[in-house]
Amino acid sequence: MTAARPLDCSSTASESSRGGELPAHHSAILQALRHWGFKICPQSRVVEGADGCLDYYREMGALRSKLPYQIDGVVYKVDDLDLQRQLGFISRAPRWAIAHKFPAEEALTTVRGIEFQVGRTGALTPVARLEPVFVGGVTVSNATCTTWMS
Repeated sequence: MTAARPLDCSSTASESSRGGELPAHHSAILQALRHWGFKICPQSRVVEGADGCLDYYREMGALRSKLPYQIDGVVYKVDDLDLQRQLGFISRAPRWAIAHKFPAEEALTTVRGIEFQVGRTGALTPVARLEPVFVGGVTVSNATCTTWMS
């Protein structure tokens, strides 16, 4: 089943091993990976400052529906690897990278009906049966909602 799916992969980083030296900038690593035959996102590029980041975000938002894959935002990374090391990590998240998400995609559909499912503890969960609608890369035909009331 997996072999029949159109799966693909793009490289986003590299680590040195066995004494190998990395370039000083993340963008140079991506160029080396591209040179060695790895796929790199063609929209990746270096920008400067907050205005450069926001321009890139708006550009990618406009391209989003035309890309051959789904994206839910962009990731900004500090390009200088020494600065990345100085900034470090918080828990498992790097201080040198941040995601800038796009607004969620929305679509209108029709509710065909509502059913109630009873969970093992006796909790009732309403399930809306929807006219199928394609949104965010998937077809949605059911929706659930759980509300805690006291």
